[in-house]
Amino acid sequence: MKLLLKNCHIIDRDKDIFADILIKNGKIKAIGEILEKCDEIIDINNKIVMPGFIDLHTHFRYPGQENKEDLYTGSLSALAGGYTSCNLMGNTKPVVDNNEIYNQIIDKSKEIDLINIYQCMATTKDLKSIEMINFEKADNNI
Repeated sequence: MKLLLKNCHIIDRDKDIFADILIKNGKIKAIGEILEKCDEIIDINNKIVMPGFIDLHTHFRYPGQENKEDLYTGSLSALAGGYTSCNLMGNTKPVVDNNEIYNQIIDKSKEIDLINIYQCMATTKDLKSIEMINFEKADNNI
């Protein structure tokens, strides 16, 4: 599938230009004046197009407080605000202080697959500042 975004105001760290964007199979393939035939054309009407934002400090409250928010609703909220990546804090209930809970969150976020989710771990057991977690046993993904 080829999607053409026409009349974009593109802003990123390297440029501030007006151009078209060609997307093939979900990936940007060209930026500039695009003349090739596409399956769909959307006129952006000079609105700003930029990379997704990254939130380095979020609380999605999973596991344990899903009545406030969970991975799915947090991901939807992030997307609505232009965020494509979120860094989740480890002060959940139970606290993210071991591989089992960490992997549970990462696996569930992969099932939802709406944004990039990165999970922080607590450095002490149950956030009590008494006993450090065992970093030697921590998964390499942590």
